[in-house]
Amino acid sequence: MTAVALALALIAGGQWWHTEQKKTKAAAERAHQQQLDAQEREKHCGTTNPLLTTAGGECSGITDGSDGPGVFGPGYEPALTALNAENTAVVGTDGYVTVALMGPLTQGPKSLTGDRAVHQVEGAFIAVRKANEGNTYPKIRLVLANMGSDESHWPGVVDRLKKMTGPPGPLVAVTGMGLSQQESVDAARSLSAASIPMVGDVITANGFDTTGSIDAGTRIEGLVRVAPNTSAQLQAISQELRKHPELKTAALVSAPTTPTGTPDFYTNSIEKAAQNPATGLLPYLQAGGISFNFEVRGGAAQTSLDTISKNLCGKVTPDLVVYAGRATYLPTFLEKLRQRQCRTTPITVVTGSDAATLDRKLPALNDPGAPISVLYVPLADPGQLASDANPDHSLYRDFADDFGRAHHGQTFDTGHLASGWAVMAHDAVVTAALAIRHAINPPQTPPTVYAVRAQLYLFATTNVIEGASGIFRIDPQTGNRNGTHDPQVVRLGTPAA
Repeated sequence: MTAVALALALIAGGQWWHTEQKKTKAAAERAHQQQLDAQEREKHCGTTNPLLTTAGGECSGITDGSDGPGVFGPGYEPALTALNAENTAVVGTDGYVTVALMGPLTQGPKSLTGDRAVHQVEGAFIAVRKANEGNTYPKIRLVLANMGSDESHWPGVVDRLKKMTGPPGPLVAVTGMGLSQQESVDAARSLSAASIPMVGDVITANGFDTTGSIDAGTRIEGLVRVAPNTSAQLQAISQELRKHPELKTAALVSAPTTPTGTPDFYTNSIEKAAQNPATGLLPYLQAGGISFNFEVRGGAAQTSLDTISKNLCGKVTPDLVVYAGRATYLPTFLEKLRQRQCRTTPITVVTGSDAATLDRKLPALNDPGAPISVLYVPLADPGQLASDANPDHSLYRDFADDFGRAHHGQTFDTGHLASGWAVMAHDAVVTAALAIRHAINPPQTPPTVYAVRAQLYLFATTNVIEGASGIFRIDPQTGNRNGTHDPQVVRLGTPAA
C-alpha cells in the first residue's frame, strides 16, 4: 500500500470512528431523553398533561378527556371518551367557556364515594351536551378536577383552577364541590376568594352554603347548591314517623370524623339536625336517652358497630336509630343489628340521603326474623321522579331518555341513575349553564366570573331552573335550593309484622 493510500485509509477510518461515536452519543442521548420523558409522564399519570399529578398511588388534577379514558379509573372510559369528543368540537367553535366538575373522582382506601363519581361525571356530561346543542353561545367545555379519593389534593387542584380564568375558554364556574367535609369547605372558601362561582351537587350538610355557617367560618360568596340539606331531609322523615305512633324511642349513632380524621360535616349535620327541635326527632331521642359515637379510622368501624348494636338490647330497646354515619358503613351496621340478641324486636333506622347506595337485596333488609327498616330521603330517586305523582316527571323522563342514548358512540349504564348522583350533577351543570347564558353582555362576549356569580342568586320568581330533579329556585340569602314540592321519604327493609 502506498503512503497516499494508507493516508486515505486512515482518514476514512477516522471519519467512520467519529461517525460511529456520534451515533452512539445520539443513541445514548435519545435513551436518556426517553427515560426523562417516561419519568415525567409517570409524574403526570402517564400523560404529558402538567395539570395531572401522580401521588399516593392515584391520579389527581384536571383533565378535559384528551389524556385518555382511564386516567381516573377504567369505569370512566365511556364518559371520558364522549367528553373528549364533545370538548374537541367545542374548542373548534368561535367562542366557549369552561366549567369544571370538582370532587373526589378516584377510589382509594379512605374513599367515601364508591363508584358514584362515575355516575356524577356521566350526568354532568349529559347537561353539557344538551347545553351545546344548536346555535348556542357560548359553548361549554367541561373539565374534570379530581381532588383525590380523600380530597387531600384539593389545594393543588384549586390553585390550577384559579389559573384557568383567562382566555381561551375561561373557567367561569365550578360544579360538584366534593363531599360535606372540611377539605371541601376549605376548597370552596379558596375559590370564593378568587370570585369563582360554585354550584354544589351532592353536598347536603347544613350551612355548607353561602352563609358559611357549617364551621363558624366566613361567608362563602358564590356557593349555591341544588340538593336539599339534611334538615329538610329529617323534617320529611319526622312527618312520616307521625303516621306510626307505636314508634316512641330513638338512639343516636354517629361517626363524627372522616377516615382521614377531619370533621365529617355530613354526619355531624345529621346529628345536629336530629337534636334540633325544629326537625321533630328530638322527642324520640329524649325518650330513648341513648347515644354512641363510632370510629371509622384504622378499621375500627366494624368492631365499634358490633358493640354498639349489642348495646341497643337492654333496659331500653329503642324503636328507632338515628344513624349519623356514612352509607359506606351502613350495611355493616344493619348486619350487626340483624345479629343482635334482641333481633326479633323491630327497629327502624333513620338516616340521610347517602343511604341511596344501599343494596335492597341485603340480607339484613330482608329477614322477617329480624325486622329492620331504613328511612331516608334520596337526593334523586328514579322511581319517585318518573312517577306520575311527581308534577315534574316529564323533566326526569327526558333526562333519563337522553342518558340512555349513545353519545359520540358511547353509552352509559342506565343503572347508574339509581344513586341519584347523575341527576344532581346534571342539575348543577344546568344551573351553571343557565347562569352563564344569562350573564352574556354584550352578545358573543364570554361572561366574567363576576357576572355568572351574580346570576346564581337571581333564580327567583319566574326565573327558575328546570332540572331532572324538578323545578327549583335558589335562595338569594343562603344559596340553598328552594324546590316546588317537598322531599319524599323512601322506606327499605322488612317492616314489623
